[in-house]
Amino acid sequence: MSFTLDLTKVGNQLLFTTLRLEVTLNNGCSAVGTGFIVSKKIDPLTERHYLITNKHVIEHAKEGRLIFNIQEGTNSVLGKEVYSVTIPENFEKIWHLHPGEIDLCLTSLAPILALAAENGKKLFYKSIPREIFLDEETKTDLDVFEDICFIGYPNGIYDEKNHLPIFRTGTTASHVAIAYGGRPVFIIDASVFPGSSGSPVFIYDKNSYNKGKDVHIGSRLLFLGVVSETLIKNKTGEVEVASVPTTTVGKSIVRLQEMLDLGVVINSDEVSILIEDFEKRNFGETEF
Repeated sequence: MSFTLDLTKVGNQLLFTTLRLEVTLNNGCSAVGTGFIVSKKIDPLTERHYLITNKHVIEHAKEGRLIFNIQEGTNSVLGKEVYSVTIPENFEKIWHLHPGEIDLCLTSLAPILALAAENGKKLFYKSIPREIFLDEETKTDLDVFEDICFIGYPNGIYDEKNHLPIFRTGTTASHVAIAYGGRPVFIIDASVFPGSSGSPVFIYDKNSYNKGKDVHIGSRLLFLGVVSETLIKNKTGEVEVASVPTTTVGKSIVRLQEMLDLGVVINSDEVSILIEDFEKRNFGETEF
């Protein structure tokens, strides 16, 4: 039985902002990570759409596979047909890497959308607009402790029938506006598993939120950044930072270290820098 979601609800829209990235590595192993879609408005009728993930998700990948729900009317009817895009050979080469030592990369959705259109398919997805990226003014309103949610495919788990990701929740464990350890990251108190690499992180206040000294009634959605690393305790008892690995498809994950349920999130400013660098190189533009 198919089901149509009410897309006037913000949470339901967020379900369609991510894609499951299935990759085949050069060594023949298969792995899963998370990608998410960001949009840039060019004019009232035109937008560019980018798929973003961690560099370590696509490193050493010779082939990649993306799965989209199909659009029917203005919505997607779940539990029916999906559209699978396999990019064989040199999958790693289609990605534009962050210009700095930041674990982010992007690829344009335009060629994928065009290929689907040639095959008579219109893909259904939602994007994260620039307007909800955390800005400097809003940073000053945030507390060190904020409820957060993030979306992805932890341990490769997802709704296989409807091809939908998993929502996770947690809290910030360091202030979003303070560069943790001098890096453009902050810490979240949440279980970050393999497959969560590349998951977008949000504040989603449904009923009320604080702004300055005032309490505002209503909802608020802020894009904070991207899951990249996790804190672990190694065999000697020392705490270290490690990239969240992609999860191996069809195999159980063996924990060789103790995970501390603390994740490292790259802040949204670095996503803006990544997109600006790509557009400067391809369109001569410098502002996202």
